[in-house]
Amino acid sequence: MQSGKCFWQAVGVGVWLMGLVGCQGQPQKAPLSPEVLPVVETRADSLALRIYQAWGGPEVWAQLAYIRFDFTVVHEGTPQFRAHHLWHRPTGRYRLEWQKGDSLYVALFNVRTREGQVYHNGQSLAGPTAQRLLEEAYRRYRNDSFWLLAPVQLFEAGISRFYEADSSTVTYEVLRIELQHAEGLPAARYWFYIDRQTNLVVQWAYAMQDNPRAMPAQYRWSGYRQWETPYGIVRWATQKTFLFGPLVIFTDHVTFPQAVPDSWFTNPMPIWEHSAQKK
Repeated sequence: MQSGKCFWQAVGVGVWLMGLVGCQGQPQKAPLSPEVLPVVETRADSLALRIYQAWGGPEVWAQLAYIRFDFTVVHEGTPQFRAHHLWHRPTGRYRLEWQKGDSLYVALFNVRTREGQVYHNGQSLAGPTAQRLLEEAYRRYRNDSFWLLAPVQLFEAGISRFYEADSSTVTYEVLRIELQHAEGLPAARYWFYIDRQTNLVVQWAYAMQDNPRAMPAQYRWSGYRQWETPYGIVRWATQKTFLFGPLVIFTDHVTFPQAVPDSWFTNPMPIWEHSAQKK
C-alpha cells in the first residue's frame, strides 16, 4: 500500500463490514458494527467467546481479509495429502491447489456462489469431471478451513453452543457445538476441550456422520503459533494429532497478507510447492 493513500476494504467474519484499513500507510483498527460482536446469553456463549478471544477475538479476525494456509494429512510420518489454500473472505474468492494421485489440480472459484473453474496442467476442465472436482474443491474449503478456524467460527449462523458441565474438569472446560449445516465436514457435532488457564483448545472430538455409533474421533491440538497483524495478535494450532493411530493433521504455513496479486485468483497454473517432503 502506498503511503498517503486511504482506501476502504470490506472485511468480516460471516458478515459484511466496511473497515478502514489504512491511511498514510498506517493500518488502523476500525470500529466494528454490532453484528460482528457475538451476543453472549448463556454459559456456553461465554466460554465460546473466551475461546474466540484467545485466538485474537472478533476485533482482529473481522479485519483480516486474506488467509493463506496449507492442510496436510500425515500418516506414519509420511504426507498422504496436501492442499494449498488462499481465501479472500470479503468477496469469497478462493484458490485451491491439491493433488489426487499423480494429477495436480487448481480450482479458482467463489465460496459464496460455488461457481468457478478447475484446471489440470493449466487446461480448463469441462463436463461432469469439472463439476465433480469443483464440488470437491468446495468440500475441501469447508473441511480444511474449519480444521484451521473452528474456534473463530463458533458464533456463525447455524451453530448452536452447549456447555458440558458433566465433562468439564479442574483442568479444562468442554464446549459442545452442533452445526445445522455440516456439508463437507466430518461431523455435525463437536466437543472442544478448553484449557482453563489459557482458554485455548487442547483437544476436540466428533462423532462421524457416516458412523454415528462408532467411538468419537479425538485429536490433540498443539503447535500453537501467533501472528502479529496491524490489528492485534491472532493464534491458531498448527497440529492436530489423532489419539488412536499414527495420523496427524497439519494446518500450517498460515499467513494473513494485506494484499495479493490478482493473478493468484486467475492463474490456472500451480504457484506453490507441491513436493512430498515429510513434515
